[in-house]
Amino acid sequence: EHPGPDDVRCVSSRLTQLHPKTNLFRDPVSNLYSLSFFKTRLEHILERAKRNPGLLFAIMAIQYQVDNGEAGPLSDDDSLQLLKQLSALLNKHFRPTDTFGHLDGLRVIALYEDLKQPQDVDIIAKRLHQDLTLTIELNGGGVNVSPAIGAVLSSPDFQDPETILKAA
Repeated sequence: EHPGPDDVRCVSSRLTQLHPKTNLFRDPVSNLYSLSFFKTRLEHILERAKRNPGLLFAIMAIQYQVDNGEAGPLSDDDSLQLLKQLSALLNKHFRPTDTFGHLDGLRVIALYEDLKQPQDVDIIAKRLHQDLTLTIELNGGGVNVSPAIGAVLSSPDFQDPETILKAA
């Protein structure tokens, strides 16, 4: 299914083309989609799932766990730099139908659409965990990062974005 001209992805693309420096759908720090845009995408897929009960998708909540060693907690500036670097790493996990959004702090939410089978969720989560468990250079020192990933597979029980986001 290709997005129509009024699909939010197309609108976002058109706005970005018209106003490349002003993208209202993106979080300015992480460059991931904003939570409000993410919820709009989620509403869209929930509506698609009502029309197509066989549609399989997953929501993943990713909370970055940070170990800064003896240096202690990260400053706000360091947390922002870390979020920028980690968000850039997420780009390699995008497919055209996937949506990543910035929830808050070091938490990210992902919508993986059009999965082929339920086991795809495990494959994606393992790949994300492997690729996002790393040491990142920050202010001349190494910060160990690992993701805690919660995943929810689509179900007719989920009728609204808030319910499925809480479950993830």
